[in-house]
Amino acid sequence: MKTTQVLILSAILLVAPVLLAWDTLPYTEVPPVGVSLTEDEALSDIDVTAYKETIEQLGAHINLSALTYGLKGLNKYGNIKKDRLIIIDFSLPSTQERFFLIDPQTGKILYKKYVAHGQNSGELYAQHFSNKKGSHMSSLGFYKTAETYSGKHGYSLRLDGLQRGLNHAARSRAVVIHQADYVSRTFMQQNGYLGRSWGCPALPSEDYEDVIAEIKEGTLMLIYHPSLAQDSRFI
Repeated sequence: MKTTQVLILSAILLVAPVLLAWDTLPYTEVPPVGVSLTEDEALSDIDVTAYKETIEQLGAHINLSALTYGLKGLNKYGNIKKDRLIIIDFSLPSTQERFFLIDPQTGKILYKKYVAHGQNSGELYAQHFSNKKGSHMSSLGFYKTAETYSGKHGYSLRLDGLQRGLNHAARSRAVVIHQADYVSRTFMQQNGYLGRSWGCPALPSEDYEDVIAEIKEGTLMLIYHPSLAQDSRFI
């Protein structure tokens, strides 16, 4: 075998394990609320000047970094609704409401809900994320809501992951929005944390059908964790 071929084969053998593990890289836990968005973290090529008022109104209620990323996503992605935006903030513990449906044009929070993370992502906090089928972890990044259907959890909403490596396998993993009995105050009081899913952002059963009806077919959703700022697949 020629020297060049040997070198290429050696490089492949060294890189392969890293690529195989890429989908399940752990994220370091960081302080929850109040993380400010730096220039290095920002999607600097996208302007959010039009949303200045919305940022001022919601900055006290939603993590500023998550909010700014979400609003920039509205400008980045085409073929989505511009009058609705979902932000799921995994910098917060599951015992806090961390699902926000907002009207980006008025700065109003339309719905604020508890939401589950994957059972292998962590207990009280979501700390580990994966795009891999069978991982039972949550996936971060931008999604687009798709069609509704009736499944084992009743009325449910399919999701399409928009970011390769982070969440593009959402549909094949059956990561959807649905209701679950374990997303409840009763479960939290008994266990000290919210019930967990197999990776789906599951909602409480109360008025979840109204929420799904509001966001189906084309709403942008960001599942946020501060570690996204260091992930080249997100930027």
